[in-house]
Amino acid sequence: MSFVSDLLQLVTRHQGRLWIILILLVTSFFSAKAVNRLIAYHYLPLEIPREEAQHLGRGSPIHRANVDLNRILQRNLFDSSAHEGRARATPEPEVDEGEIRPSTLSAELLGSVTFSNPRYSVALIRNRSENTTRYYSIGDRILGAQLVRIERFRVIIRNAGRLESLELQAARINIESQRPQTQVSVSPTPTRRPAPAEDVSFDEIAPGRFLIPQDTVDSLLSDLPSILRDARAIPNVGPENQIEGFRLLEIRPNSIYDRLGLQNGDIVMRVNNDDLNSVEKGMSLFTALRNEKSISIDIVRAGSRLNYTYEIR
Repeated sequence: MSFVSDLLQLVTRHQGRLWIILILLVTSFFSAKAVNRLIAYHYLPLEIPREEAQHLGRGSPIHRANVDLNRILQRNLFDSSAHEGRARATPEPEVDEGEIRPSTLSAELLGSVTFSNPRYSVALIRNRSENTTRYYSIGDRILGAQLVRIERFRVIIRNAGRLESLELQAARINIESQRPQTQVSVSPTPTRRPAPAEDVSFDEIAPGRFLIPQDTVDSLLSDLPSILRDARAIPNVGPENQIEGFRLLEIRPNSIYDRLGLQNGDIVMRVNNDDLNSVEKGMSLFTALRNEKSISIDIVRAGSRLNYTYEIR
């Protein structure tokens, strides 16, 4: 009895400390459970292994929960990076470099825009047989071949089961010029180079309204790969993971973007009243420059909406 009495006196004397210890134990328990769930969420597979899945019907509770979880993850509801124009990356298909051969298609790569998420990348390809030019994304087909990868200076296509590449002409010329060559006396052939952006004039005839000579536009568009390298554009992803315009970054001084009055951080929302809600439409500015005589661009700059108009004569 004396032992029990001493124990009760000890508990009474240190009652405050015991409560603190009890609270710490409970808090530690629930914290460990939370960390355990977080680790399981990020590192355990979301799908049931195939051997186990064969024993479960499609109507089982585990299957339904799996489908619902995948549906939530695909919507990217909690990816805070989406506000910076980035969506959950889509893995590129594996390509064996040893299998790639130069393409036999009657097509020419004119330029490409690549993003960390391959589904946003686009390539500008000219169909020589039909003399048409358009933008292609991964999975699109051209002349019976399928586009499987877009890189900065080339694209990879699958043609009749074979992997082939279309290389940017400017990059190919640069690579060939760096190869050692035998001493052969050949007269250089003069080539017409487009005028650099700093040599052309865009007259601002009114606030937000510019006049651009037609020959200036033709000269600039003749070197489209250089234009694509003069700035970086990333999709501006909205709250529902949809594209709402394109944010311009890393604009080079005196580039066409700079001369058009655009600034780093500008979000180009519309071109000629057409919402830029896809990667293909994001390239519509160049199409408008090539085909239209009047171009209207709606942008968002530091939260304010602005409109620029360009007259081509």
